[in-house]
Amino acid sequence: MKRSLSLVAGFCFLASFAVAQSITVTSPNGGEDWAGCSSHLITWTASGTSGNYHVEYSTNGGSTWASVTSFYSGTSFNWTVPNVSSINCLIKVYDSNTPTTEDVSNAVFTITAPIEVTIPNGGEIWKGLTVETITWNDAGTSNQFDIEYSTDAGVSWTLIVNNYSTTLGQYNWSI
Repeated sequence: MKRSLSLVAGFCFLASFAVAQSITVTSPNGGEDWAGCSSHLITWTASGTSGNYHVEYSTNGGSTWASVTSFYSGTSFNWTVPNVSSINCLIKVYDSNTPTTEDVSNAVFTITAPIEVTIPNGGEIWKGLTVETITWNDAGTSNQFDIEYSTDAGVSWTLIVNNYSTTLGQYNWSI
């Protein structure tokens, strides 16, 4: 009888030292809309890990991943969001020493490119001596713009207007 009690006591003693590893992404965790080229904190909680983490992001719902940082010590990282547009973004954080200890955002979030030209966006034919409206989406910008055009597929650029200030995201160009 004493022997059985010793085994049970020994098992309880060993079990008290076993700590479950866990990581939980807390931000972004789904539904956020972050502007490309802006800074945001990626945050997570962790328990029983090595304290060094890999952080990755996906713009296609987790089909592929790109590195944000590796062997990072801490539970928050100030990320300069890439200049992309996607509504299917996720963050994954995993332990550098135990990659199977990981967590992924609970739901997708959005990254919006800070400036996206909407008109012209290809195929338009604009004639000289006319006025055409250039429009764009400009989330997270200073609302000060230099507007240029190219006639050689972006090899060289000609200035239309410098330091144009607007919150409307449009400019009437006298061609």
